[in-house]
Amino acid sequence: MNQYQKLVDNLTKLNLDNMAASIADYHQQVNDNQISFSEALLELTDKEIAYQQQKSLKRRIKRARFPIIKLLSDFDYQFQPSINCILQNRSTQLCNIIIHSCVMKKAIV
Repeated sequence: MNQYQKLVDNLTKLNLDNMAASIADYHQQVNDNQISFSEALLELTDKEIAYQQQKSLKRRIKRARFPIIKLLSDFDYQFQPSINCILQNRSTQLCNIIIHSCVMKKAIV
């Protein structure tokens, strides 16, 4: 088993599936001197962090057992005109900030 295959196996054992799937592209770019080794590692780890956060969010939504998943952006303002769109947009921004901070706390812990 060569070093590259061992690296992919190690990433898989560490549950870094997205990194393991993406490493071939970055390996080629580094070999062709398109990007530096540190740039490749930074991009790989950034993508893996985003992937893990998205996976965690999906897992928590599934665990919550919501009957349907609906976004605030799906709300029909024509049906309920008494809700102020500007107020709703501010609420959405606040929710995004809260969700982002919760995700970041989970990533740190």
